[in-house]
Amino acid sequence: MKKIKIGFWLIVIGLIALVIYQNRDFIFIQHHFGVDLLFVSYQTPEWPNIVILLGFMVVGFLAAYIPGLTHRFRSNKTVKELNRRLKTYSDKINALERELNTLKKPAPPEPEPEPAPDGQDTA
Repeated sequence: MKKIKIGFWLIVIGLIALVIYQNRDFIFIQHHFGVDLLFVSYQTPEWPNIVILLGFMVVGFLAAYIPGLTHRFRSNKTVKELNRRLKTYSDKINALERELNTLKKPAPPEPEPEPAPDGQDTA
């Protein structure tokens, strides 16, 4: 199975490299972005398209990853709280079971009254 995964990823990387090679004219053309507001204008330096595409891809991954990360932290907090409750309930159950076992122990048998030395009843 490990060899199949390695082969699969090699094929995927090869296809990506092929797409980049076939589109290298577009990928390496340099462009710049400009923002022109009424009171200020800004223009980025010229960057190759590949840098711009990778930048937007990273921003997209971060936009998808951050909500999942906050959900993971909340889930971890909930799991810790539930584990703490489980431990306290387990401790209570164990204490109650010990108490029940001590109450269930049969009482030691009462000694039988010894007969009176003369064969007389003591009552």
